[in-house]
Amino acid sequence: MSRSKSTALDTDNSRQFRLPWITFAVAGLLLAVYVALSFFVSRGTTEVAKSNQLFVTYCSAEDTKGIPENLIAEDGCPNTVTAFVAFEDIDISKRTVRLWLRLYPQGEQGIALFNGGYFNNTLEVGFSAIGDGNWDVPSREWVGGKSIELPLTSVTSESGYPFDSYKGTFNIIMSEAVSGDVVPVSMAFSNKRLSGYDIKPSILAPEMTVGNENVSIYESGIAGFSFTIQRSSAHQMQLAILIFIMAMGAISSLITTLAVVRRRRPPSLSVLAWLATYLFALIQVRGEFPGAPSLGVSVDRYLTFPSIALLMGLIVVNVVSWLRRNDWDSENQDDV
Repeated sequence: MSRSKSTALDTDNSRQFRLPWITFAVAGLLLAVYVALSFFVSRGTTEVAKSNQLFVTYCSAEDTKGIPENLIAEDGCPNTVTAFVAFEDIDISKRTVRLWLRLYPQGEQGIALFNGGYFNNTLEVGFSAIGDGNWDVPSREWVGGKSIELPLTSVTSESGYPFDSYKGTFNIIMSEAVSGDVVPVSMAFSNKRLSGYDIKPSILAPEMTVGNENVSIYESGIAGFSFTIQRSSAHQMQLAILIFIMAMGAISSLITTLAVVRRRRPPSLSVLAWLATYLFALIQVRGEFPGAPSLGVSVDRYLTFPSIALLMGLIVVNVVSWLRRNDWDSENQDDV
């Protein structure tokens, strides 16, 4: 082999190994960025102000400051029932959110326990919900909780995924079943997080509200709150990674096909198999979008569907190129 041919061969080899090293460097940089961002993104939050947290065991003079004496029982506790709400599940496809409602009586209303309460009087409770919105709370026995489903309305539509947001409202009214007298109500929320969503409840403050920084009591027996729900930053980052994967696969498929069309690489069954595999992998990646968005959101219109169409077109181009090969008789050729 002459020196000129050896030099040309060395140049080709160096060119072959130059791009993989660049690829490894880019991949390492992306991994470092991902690790750094993972410390700052939120998997989901439920923002609950101190005044909206559960305070059913605080009955000192300091804790009941600002509450009228007629609402303070002999044991020093507020004569009220606390409606404690926890967000349990969100179904964006059905536009519903599931809550868990517990009632904690205090003072003359009963005794608050760890996971419910023991009521002295029978109560009639009405609340906004999908389906039955009534709850007859019996007296002289322990009462746990109740699952409630509420409808959601869109603030920004799901087509804007992952920046879509939703809102809802919840109202509750309590009265004694026998006398019909209203029962003073207070609201409290659990700060339990739902993975993938940021939730922010806000009290709807009606008239006749008394209390302090720890508790607000609604003497009218009517209380309620509104809330907003949006995707967490963790979902948004995960989607960004999946979009990057889809985009890189589509670009690499296009580059490979251009090399075949320009006769820099021969059309082969290996390329066809790779394109077909990536086509089905693309569909699988779409199925892994966090939060399971409906088909047809903006990401689909601007990335998923165009990528699928591009791959189908590239497969057709490679099939035609392979069928036009002069060496179609590949009986003794394994890689054609």
